[in-house]
Parts: sequence; C-alpha cells; structure tokens
Amino acid sequence: MATDASAMVLEHWKQYLDDHCMNHGVEFAVISVLDMPFQDNSVPSFSSNIGLSSTRNGEAGYDAAVKEVYRCLEPGGYLYAIESEWIDIPAILQVFEKWGREPWTCFTEEGLSWHDRFLSAGFEIVSEQEIGYKIFTAEDNELGEASAKCGIPVGTKETAFVLRKK
Repeated sequence: MATDASAMVLEHWKQYLDDHCMNHGVEFAVISVLDMPFQDNSVPSFSSNIGLSSTRNGEAGYDAAVKEVYRCLEPGGYLYAIESEWIDIPAILQVFEKWGREPWTCFTEEGLSWHDRFLSAGFEIVSEQEIGYKIFTAEDNELGEASAKCGIPVGTKETAFVLRKK
C-alpha cells in the first residue's frame, strides 16, 4: 500500500506505476502520519522518505508522527526512514527577515535531532547514515525561491535510518 497525506502525490505515483509497471497491484490511500487507521502493534514495517519531517506542525508534529508510527508497528517491526533536518538556521531566519515574512515554527522552536527523537520514542537505531545535503532552489519551493532572490543559500541534510521497535 502506498500512502501519503497528499492526494496529488499519490495520483502522481499511481500514474507513474500505471505507465511503467504492468499489474503493479499497489493500493493507494490518503492517510496522515499523525492519525493512521491501523491498530496498535499491527504493521510489520513502514518506510518514510521525508514523510515524518514534512508534517508542518513543528516539533509537536514531528513527535506525534514518530509516536504514531511506533504505536502502529508490531514489536520488532522496522521503520526505514530518510528524513531531513534544516541546516544553518541563522541563514534561514535572514531569508525570512528579508522576505518580510514570519519564520515557520520549525525554525523558531528548539527541537531534537531525528536521531534523538527516534531514541526518545523507544526505537533502537539499527543503522544511521548521512546521505547528502540539498540546497534549495527557486524551482523547489517558496523558501528556495526567496533564498535565491536574497542570495542566501538554505537547505537540509538528509539521513537514512533503519529503526526497530523494541
């Protein structure tokens, strides 16, 4: 099953699979990671590619998403996650100031790293590897567009995790 909180993302995936994979058999469902319709301890594994770090609810949203995944995973179940963390928050705050907008909550709250957040939720970290950095461009999103106009590069680091529910 492929899930996302965005119906548009799922439609793009469905179209891609329809075009490239005969009889893919994948079901699609719009599901928020903050409120998943699964019973406690019932799912053997989840994967997330920036899904947890895209909740847009700040630190409380990140914590709620990790706790919800943990709740649904069966004991010994795995979460395979690639998550991003913002780099150079002072530069990002400069972009917002020059942009004339209030910074998003995630840039003004003190928070945990994904490593620490996973540990505090009860996960065992089986492996962790930084896999790259992404500097945003005007084509990526509105923050990338604003940073390009200001001449201040902003971006994220991406880390791959294999996590096991204890």
